[in-house]
Amino acid sequence: MPLEPISVPNPDELRRVGIVVRAHGIRGAMVFKIESDFPEWVRQQKSFWVFHHETWGQWQRSSVSLNREGMLLTVKEITSRDEAEAQIGAQLYVPEAEARKVLDEDTFFNSDLVGCTVGDGQKSYGKVVSVLDGPAHPILEIKKPNGKTFLFPFTKTLVPHIDLAQNWIQVDMPEGLDELT
Repeated sequence: MPLEPISVPNPDELRRVGIVVRAHGIRGAMVFKIESDFPEWVRQQKSFWVFHHETWGQWQRSSVSLNREGMLLTVKEITSRDEAEAQIGAQLYVPEAEARKVLDEDTFFNSDLVGCTVGDGQKSYGKVVSVLDGPAHPILEIKKPNGKTFLFPFTKTLVPHIDLAQNWIQVDMPEGLDELT
């Protein structure tokens, strides 16, 4: 069932929490890759804003559970495998204000880091353009002033301080790492 166009909140007021990656079973269940360190919180959501094929819609959750690939989601609006397969790539969102309620004072979303300046107090190395999922920890992709990018391990040892209010990430840059590109 395609999404019916509806009036949605400002997209800047929404937080993406996942993306549908495949259909599961014959009754419209979908596996979505969760983009949150708080899967229990995502499980409690009763509805999701959905963006797919340049259209916004809303889904009402029927059930959700964790599985090895992410979360298994069934919604009232999708009832067959064909409908679920048509939703692959759909992005799921919740209101930003709701998402922020689960965060502690020292916690943030990876996307909050995008646009932050990275430096060591002596030198600015560039700005974060993306946060990648690494096998052991997230990895910051940093764009240098010359336009080239390099990858930086996002660990407590190498990133001792983050000041989101100042858009600043303090790092302990290993010698030569920023010169590899």
